[in-house]
Formats: sequence, structure tokens, C-alpha cells
Amino acid sequence: MATRWVVLAGLVLARIAFAFQFQSLAVVAPGFVDQFALDALALGTLVGLYMIPGLFLAIPGGMLSQRVGERRFVIGCLALMVAGGVTCGLASGYWSIWVGRLLSGVGAIGMNVVMAKIVIDWFQGKEIATAMAVFLTGYPAGIAIALVTLGTLATPGGWARAFLATAALSLAALIVFAASYRLAQPKATGGRRRIAAFERRNWDGVPRWSDLGIVQRCLHHRDQFCAAFLAQHGHGDRDRYVSGRSRNVGGDRRGTAWGHRR
Repeated sequence: MATRWVVLAGLVLARIAFAFQFQSLAVVAPGFVDQFALDALALGTLVGLYMIPGLFLAIPGGMLSQRVGERRFVIGCLALMVAGGVTCGLASGYWSIWVGRLLSGVGAIGMNVVMAKIVIDWFQGKEIATAMAVFLTGYPAGIAIALVTLGTLATPGGWARAFLATAALSLAALIVFAASYRLAQPKATGGRRRIAAFERRNWDGVPRWSDLGIVQRCLHHRDQFCAAFLAQHGHGDRDRYVSGRSRNVGGDRRGTAWGHRR
């Protein structure tokens, strides 16, 4: 198998671990909501903590990855995800889970910013569409896996094991990524050529206002999607359990839907 596809496999596993860890809290929340006497606001805060770092760390994270190197940066982010999963798994109260989710979110969001660039650096021409599609598939796959597999752990004694499972998957992703990315440095320059061509079409590398308008509209629609996504997957599982449905039925249905989405 060509080196670039091996690298892509490592990136996909890391993205699966990202989605699996994000969704794990909502799936097993009924197991600790009553134990720690949490309301919907506290649960929503824990869900949001995983994504909030993106508001502040996306740009600094990209700059830091250029200084320390993409490989070291992604490994460090995966290590934070492992630490966050272990912290949540060993938590004895709300604030322990709070800290663990924040640690995991910092690692996941920082890693996610850089991984897309790695895909672009390795692939060019017609392969870039296929590679990016495979890479993006990791997220719905991770969501579906969490929904289908973690429902049985949504109990007062099982939620900790679910968080530790996310740490184990993040550790596996760290090992696979470290091993695969060490094989070779990217040789493809398609991404850099496209960036250079874009800059030549503008004044001294500054995008035209029309380009910025397109980006702004795309970001606006993306924000709307993400807000609806977080609301659905942050509270959907808890509402299902409150309504008396099985811990597995709803997760199986939603997991199947995410599998079809791929």
C-alpha cells in the first residue's frame, strides 16, 4: 500500500476517536446525571466544553503546529484526548468530568485543524477528493460506533468504563498515527500549488471581498448545522431515556442513520 494511504488510515482512526469521544458523554449521561444531580444546563455545558476550545485555539493551534511540526502537534493533541478520557473515567464529581472534557476538547479541536492540511499535503489531483471523503467519513463513523456500542454502559456503574474506552481508542489512534506518519514525509505539493494559485489570483495574496463573502456565508451555514448537531446529540440520548425507551433502541437507530449518512 502506498505511504500516503497508510498515513490517511492513521488520520481516519484519529478522527473516529475524536467523534467517538465527543459523543460518549451524551450516550452515557443518564448513568451519572442522577448520581451527580445534574440538570440539563450542566449536561449541556459538558457537551459544549468539547467544542468551545475551537473558538479560541483554531488559529493559535495552526500557528503552533508550524513551529513544533505537524506530527508532534497531532501526537500531543491525541495525548490530551487520552488524558481527558482517563480524567473523566476516574471522575468523582461534576468538576472532574468538566476538566476531562475540556482537556479532551483542546486536543480534539487542535488535532482536527491540522489533520485536514495533512490530507491536502499528501494527496493531489483527482485523489484529493477521494482522500478527503475517506477522511471525513471518520466522523460519522465514530458517532455511529458510540451510539451503537456505549448504550449498555449508561448506568451508574458503567459510565466510567465508557470514558476509559474513549481514552483507549485515542491511545490506539496515537500509536497508529505516530507509526504511520513516520514512514515518510509528504511528497505531494498539490495543496501548496493550489494555495499559491489562489494568491496569484488576488492582490498580493489578499483575497478579494467576493471570496471573503463566500467564506463568510459558508461559515454561517456551518455554524447553524453545528448548533443543531450539538443540540440533537447532546440531549437526544437523555431525553430518550427519560421517555422510558431502551438504552439501545434509540442509539441503534441513530447510529444506523449516521452510518447511512456516510
